[in-house]
Amino acid sequence: LEIPAGTWWASTLTISDNLRIVCPEPAGAILKQIAGTNANFVTIGYAVVQNPIIENITIDGNSANNTSGNGLHLTTNAETDPAVTYGFSVTLRNSYIQNCADRCLYVGTNRNMGHVENTELKRGDSLLYITGSSDWRFVHARFAFPIDGIGVEIESGADNVFLGCAMYGALAYPCVKLAGTANSPTKLIGCTINANQRDGLYIIGPSGIARGISHIIQGCWFAENSLETDDTY
Repeated sequence: LEIPAGTWWASTLTISDNLRIVCPEPAGAILKQIAGTNANFVTIGYAVVQNPIIENITIDGNSANNTSGNGLHLTTNAETDPAVTYGFSVTLRNSYIQNCADRCLYVGTNRNMGHVENTELKRGDSLLYITGSSDWRFVHARFAFPIDGIGVEIESGADNVFLGCAMYGALAYPCVKLAGTANSPTKLIGCTINANQRDGLYIIGPSGIARGISHIIQGCWFAENSLETDDTY
């Protein structure tokens, strides 16, 4: 599906097929949410869609005129098909998700094997939230200017990797938060983390579980503040 360059307005959009959605010009097509919608803007269903590709597209939640809603929302099986317990995700290339009242990118449970490359998430209440999903790869992605929340939050899952990414935090919140079960390692390799006078990396163990969590932090640069770890809520 080729979308011409320009701004295209919609209230909500649902991707229900294995499409490659692309603009021929870099970030030339802007999908912008209509004012007063107050809902998730672009939704990818659980069981029907395997791995759509979004390329050279800007998803704009128009947060100045909406009070709630994620920019790109990957549903959980509980939302669409409780009988299905595993679903694939999405590939994002050379795109933007921005100006979202809630999260720029929300990844529901068991939405595994996503790939985000040369893509920027910016100016959301928070930027990225992954819960119970594994095998995501973020390559040269940028997470910038969360408004009033954590920049990057991995609640649980396994083997999620950030390679050469740049992360910028809000003043009152950690820039990156890693939490969840004891078997949920995250890898940060060659990343820049600017905490804006707050915790750069906040590692927190699961409530009621005594075992620690192993994460790999390699070749990263921390600005402003350094790193805080804690094993309790």
